[in-house]
Amino acid sequence: MDDHRLNVLCDELRSLANTSPGVNPVCTLRVRAIGQEIQRSVDAKGTPIRKDASDVADGFQLWFSPRNWNRSGDEGRHVKAGIFASILKLEGSVSDIYSSRAKQTSGRPR
Repeated sequence: MDDHRLNVLCDELRSLANTSPGVNPVCTLRVRAIGQEIQRSVDAKGTPIRKDASDVADGFQLWFSPRNWNRSGDEGRHVKAGIFASILKLEGSVSDIYSSRAKQTSGRPR
C-alpha cells in the first residue's frame, strides 16, 4: 500500500466518523473492509497495526450502535475523539512500517 492509498482510506474513515451516530450497517461494513484492506497490505505480525485497526473498528462499533455512542452523555464527542485518535495512530503505524521497509531495501546492494 502506498502513502496515497493509505491517505485515501484514512480520509474515508474520517468521513465515516463525521456521519451521524447510531445504527448504520452500510458504514459499519465499510469500516471493516477498510481495516481488512490495511491489515492485508502489510505483514501485520509483530507490529501494532492489527491492534490499531482493531481500535478503529471498536470505536466505530460504539459510534454505529443504538445507544453506546452517547454513553458519556456528551453527544458522542468522547467516542468521536477516540475514533480520530485511533485513525491517526493506525496511519502512523502503517507509515512507520513502510518507511522502515523502504530504508531496509534501499540500503541493500543490487
